[in-house]
Amino acid sequence: LAQTTISNGGFEMWGNASPGVAGEPTGWYSNKSGSSTAQLGPVLCFKDNTIVHTGTASVRVETVNYLGTAVNGAVTTGVINAPTFSKANGYIGTINYSNSSDKRYMNFTGRPDSLVGWYQYTSGGAGELPKVRAILHTLEYFDPETPLTYHAACIANNVGDALFLGGTANVNSWKRFSVPFNYTLTGNPTRIMINVTSSANQLTTVTGSKFWLDDLAVVYNSTKVSETNKE
Repeated sequence: LAQTTISNGGFEMWGNASPGVAGEPTGWYSNKSGSSTAQLGPVLCFKDNTIVHTGTASVRVETVNYLGTAVNGAVTTGVINAPTFSKANGYIGTINYSNSSDKRYMNFTGRPDSLVGWYQYTSGGAGELPKVRAILHTLEYFDPETPLTYHAACIANNVGDALFLGGTANVNSWKRFSVPFNYTLTGNPTRIMINVTSSANQLTTVTGSKFWLDDLAVVYNSTKVSETNKE
């Protein structure tokens, strides 16, 4: 059975640096390479060489104040889209809202059992918590799935997904998380979309949240693989 892994899940490789932009993990994207309106916002994604689980780097995303608005820190394998200046209309997708020929996704054909990683978190205020969502899919996908005002329906392409929501308390030393993939379709996906945000609520009005992530990976159940190979 194919056992695809997450590309650059340790966030060791970086590129796309430019004046005023800290760069992006290779194979991952921030608002600074998002749709045209998303690019107008502040830098939200950073390479951290000090707070590291293994290797020499981790990724840090921050929710910051920009012109009086709380802007959610994010890094993704897709495109951060801001069709308007209203946060309620923002979404992450495989297609750039400003350029439909710009499609971004990570190829992935396996059916893992769980998503695992290591994180630290500083909450900006009451109710804030970090979020990682991994969606195994075919063709195109958009998160959140609704409203459909600025993107097509996509739920039929969802093969399965995993969701990690951290707690509201600060996590000041590296902590491991593990969440299961829940499958809705049989067969293998062709892509994976992974969305990492420092505020689980994209409409948050709270700033100051910081989310560090390192060594993101998927785990396959070797027992299930063995039993399948016997059939």
